[in-house]
Amino acid sequence: MLQLIKNYCLAGLVILSVGFVSCNSCQHRKSAQRPNDIIYPEPDSVVKRKLAKCKEVILKSNDPKEAEAYFSYLSLKYSVTECLSWSLLMANKHNSANGCLWVYYGLTEFDDNDQTRSLKYLDKETRDMALKYLKKSIDLGNYGGAYYLAQYYFEGKYLPQDSVEGNRLMKLQQDEKVTRYGPDNPPDNK
Repeated sequence: MLQLIKNYCLAGLVILSVGFVSCNSCQHRKSAQRPNDIIYPEPDSVVKRKLAKCKEVILKSNDPKEAEAYFSYLSLKYSVTECLSWSLLMANKHNSANGCLWVYYGLTEFDDNDQTRSLKYLDKETRDMALKYLKKSIDLGNYGGAYYLAQYYFEGKYLPQDSVEGNRLMKLQQDEKVTRYGPDNPPDNK
């Protein structure tokens, strides 16, 4: 009889142990499934305070380098379209090459079929604005969008066909090895 009670107790302990281990592994899996906790380990309140600070600096700062640093943080936390108003502010108030490129990215969309940015859904006025900011970003030293502008010159679809200018832009992007980045050319983590 004593042996039977010991066996039941032992079986009960085994069941409790397995249940405890299973429960812990479920909790681990649940937390691992929340990508925001992995990507942004900061609490939401901290992120919100930092984003508010970024917006304040971009709006009020007269120092383009300071604004650029805060814009970089902002652009990591928001999507391209969510960042469009801040990109316009950076491009116009701070004459930011990154801001100009992000305006272009925000106005266009990535076309999965031909793996390029698409202007085909834009009216002429918006398309011209997107191209203006793309050209300005390159003039200011961000060559991340040079590939797209080169393609537009090669195709002659939205700009006059000009293979010489297209080749110059391709060479410029390759020579500079795209030292700046955007959503289509993330930073190299090497």
